[in-house]
Amino acid sequence: MNPTVRSLLRFWWLVLAGLILGAVAAFLVLNAKTHKKYTATAKLFVDAPSGPYLRTIQTQVTRSQPRTRVVRVPGKNGKAGGTQLQTLPAAPTVISAAPDTETLVNAANFYPLVIQSDAVDEIRNNQGNAKPAGCRKIEALADKASTNTFGVFKPSPVPVVDVIATCKDRQDSKDFATNTINAFNTWVVAHQRSAKVPRQQRLIVTTLTAANETKTIGGPSAGLPVFIGVVVFLLFCGLAILLDRPRPARAAETRPAADASA
Repeated sequence: MNPTVRSLLRFWWLVLAGLILGAVAAFLVLNAKTHKKYTATAKLFVDAPSGPYLRTIQTQVTRSQPRTRVVRVPGKNGKAGGTQLQTLPAAPTVISAAPDTETLVNAANFYPLVIQSDAVDEIRNNQGNAKPAGCRKIEALADKASTNTFGVFKPSPVPVVDVIATCKDRQDSKDFATNTINAFNTWVVAHQRSAKVPRQQRLIVTTLTAANETKTIGGPSAGLPVFIGVVVFLLFCGLAILLDRPRPARAAETRPAADASA
């Protein structure tokens, strides 16, 4: 039998202990909380009551001002007639054109500044949803927007806003993003009412994707726990092999028989 295998079988309890402790060490490293964070992302869609992204043509009817004209009024009892002004209704102006989506895109590029503002923070706090202790400040950016290496900002071509919450706790990141969106919607509606914007002219912010999923950032990589577990296991195997090595005989026991008789 191979000496290494014999050593491992003889000290099987060390091999088993190494296997168990290696698995425990790998599990602890994998679930280490240090530097591990979770991000939850929600996507908001800026829309209008007319649904411009659901049609190819948008018809706008503009009421025209009535026009006046001078008309002659016949006289009575043979007297000469006079004139008077007569108001005539004008036909409305009908314009058919491609839907206006530029307004929605401009709003989506502006709204991230509002979402990250102190005003929205205050509304969220007043709603009893203060920022959790283990969370960073909320991030918001227009979807598909970018900044090149020279610092030139390219706005998003679509009316979608990403709201990103990063926290040490998975559930906190979901709640932080959701609560911020609710506070932002409150801000939008309050300002629309304050400005007395008609309902048919108001922008509508709806949630395309809720912050129900999270991504893990930081923390140990997937290979590190496996490496730690294997190292612990091999150390115990090496210890078993070392313990099974024959001990060097004492000098008196190794002398030749002839020297011993002398």
